[in-house]
Amino acid sequence: MAELADDYLHIFYVGYRGYGAPAHLMLYYGYPVALLGTREPGSIPSNFTLSQNYPNPFNARTTISIDLNRAGMAKLEVFDITGARVAALLHKPLDAGHYSVVWDAGGLASGTYFITLGDGKSVVARRCMLLK
Repeated sequence: MAELADDYLHIFYVGYRGYGAPAHLMLYYGYPVALLGTREPGSIPSNFTLSQNYPNPFNARTTISIDLNRAGMAKLEVFDITGARVAALLHKPLDAGHYSVVWDAGGLASGTYFITLGDGKSVVARRCMLLK
């Protein structure tokens, strides 16, 4: 059984050998997951899009959804109002498709931040508000 919670993929395995057998086997693995992507055949987005984060305003954690209409290097960053980069959420080649990234801003101060998405050809930005 695999469950996604708190930015981790939790995998539990319980082995049962039968009545009277020695101890049961139980395993647990927790893998950090920052990027969740879904791509169904024929579902390539028609636009290069950075959706508004949700929730917004947010307290510590928010989800950012992006649509890539072509494969390429995707760069998702967050800047404060002075222009200083406060988070580099994504910088890797991705196939065309829909992706969601969870941003944990728990270590940052309340305020306005700007999320940018670039692919080397286009850059889009959204404003968001962190409230503690």
